[in-house]
Amino acid sequence: MLRPPVRHYLGAGAAMVAMGVSLTLLLSELKGQVLACNITSGCEAVLSSRYSHLFGVPLGVFGIAGFAWMLGLFILAIQHKRLRPLLFMVTGAGAIIALGLVGLQAFVIRQFCQYCLLIEAMSLVALVCGWDKNVFANATRNQESRTKTRITPKQLISRDSS
Repeated sequence: MLRPPVRHYLGAGAAMVAMGVSLTLLLSELKGQVLACNITSGCEAVLSSRYSHLFGVPLGVFGIAGFAWMLGLFILAIQHKRLRPLLFMVTGAGAIIALGLVGLQAFVIRQFCQYCLLIEAMSLVALVCGWDKNVFANATRNQESRTKTRITPKQLISRDSS
């Protein structure tokens, strides 16, 4: 596995790519343009489906915000190890959302958008880069060290009486 800083730089790169593609999709929608779909043939069907908006807001807005947050966490987690569990949770949520959107394309819309698939692939790359085998081990270790240093009232009384 790559050392944390290298992984975090790669994850930040994946978040930037996904944020850029989300911005491109959002701008094309706002301008009323249809992007050329060279690899797959379903971009227009996916991007114009009723699933391309959430509460009337284009998914690109949520993508830009989510990937900007992810990018910031990747950068901060390079220096601040205590942010790594949060980074893993955010990238995990992004990967779950990405898998859900791939499922929508596959089973509901039955067409694929190459730009959307790129964004979703970058979400999975970010998850892999955000994984740290010590995330949960550190949390457990910190909890154990906190419980070891606690003094019970019984211990306090026994110390005073001796």
